[in-house]
Amino acid sequence: MSRKNFGKILSAPPAGRRFTLIELLVVIAIIAILAAMLMPALQQARERAKTINCSSNFKQIGSAMGMYTNDFGGWLVPYSCKIKILTGSSYQTAQWTTHLNIKYVKSYKVFICPSHTNAGNELSKSDWFQTQVLIDAAGTPRGSYGMNWRSVGSRYANSNPQVNEANKLSNLKFHSQVYAAMDARDPVNPLLGEYRVSSFAHATIGMPVPRHNDSLNIVYVDGHVGSKKASFSDPYNAQYMGDKDSNKRAWEGK
Repeated sequence: MSRKNFGKILSAPPAGRRFTLIELLVVIAIIAILAAMLMPALQQARERAKTINCSSNFKQIGSAMGMYTNDFGGWLVPYSCKIKILTGSSYQTAQWTTHLNIKYVKSYKVFICPSHTNAGNELSKSDWFQTQVLIDAAGTPRGSYGMNWRSVGSRYANSNPQVNEANKLSNLKFHSQVYAAMDARDPVNPLLGEYRVSSFAHATIGMPVPRHNDSLNIVYVDGHVGSKKASFSDPYNAQYMGDKDSNKRAWEGK
């Protein structure tokens, strides 16, 4: 037998050899380290996918808003008003999501952000309008996205005296810079969504919320979608979204 082959025989493990406890612990430790290294990257990839999905929702919403405005002679979809669908039925209050869901989008799910983890728990459905409506158990309108109610959902900010009624596209300037709708939350309970957004800190009207790595998605009046960095506790800071005074063009189209 050659010296080379003799060396291989000496170094070969005996048949049926098992791992020792220390070897198993070393393997487990290596796997744990690799998993810990990969987990942040996987979470970031998952969040990027949710952000893209949310942006897609807003693109559909922007397109739906544009079709509504074309169909109604330049009027913007109101954030809330009374309508009736069935002949002989009474008028019922419908939010902007219901107006769009009746004809212009395929499903109410387009109004739910994939990063809004509580959305599925807060919503129930009503078929009064022959469609699905985003309301919670108390009947409060919800969803993940809020409309800029003072100037897009109404002409409150663009009329004198101020009236809480629908607005016309012609009353707004800088369409590519005016916020139409965005990620939004309830001003008291941050887990709940809100169907309208105030242009300043308000006790009962929704506020912008950064659900996507310190950013929030926005659809503008012209239909394009963008994102902005924002503080969770102070989104109206001038370095982020601003408010009706520091960023009048974006909030009021002036």
